[in-house]
Amino acid sequence: MGGCQGSSSKIQAPLLKTLRLLGNSAICAMRGQAAFRHIDTLDLLAIRRDSVDTLEFIDNELPGYTALTSLTVCPWHLEDVMKGLHSLKDQGRAPVHLDTVYTIVSDNERIPLDYSTGEKLLLLGRLDSEYLYRSHSLSEHLA
Repeated sequence: MGGCQGSSSKIQAPLLKTLRLLGNSAICAMRGQAAFRHIDTLDLLAIRRDSVDTLEFIDNELPGYTALTSLTVCPWHLEDVMKGLHSLKDQGRAPVHLDTVYTIVSDNERIPLDYSTGEKLLLLGRLDSEYLYRSHSLSEHLA
């Protein structure tokens, strides 16, 4: 189990279409929050090497994000995330419009995103256009 604690806070954002969760504590804070289930783009950018919080979010929360078309994760979590998404698909619980997962490769200055640079590059609060991405198809990943 991850390091999240229960919370009774309320969050609302009815017009928001993109949600970027930077760090494990941000991912934990969104557990049980229904206010963002209408978004179409979700960035789950957990910085810690272990993927426990990300996988718990995918298993327990992601099925409620029915409009989701784009998911971005850190490259060091890609394999675990893909396995989690395939499991949701097999159970009929995956967001139906989600077929591609993105990883951030580097920033626009070509500084690669890896575990050693992750915290520095991700927590700068840059726009999504300031990163270079790689796409990973769920259907091709099965093959």
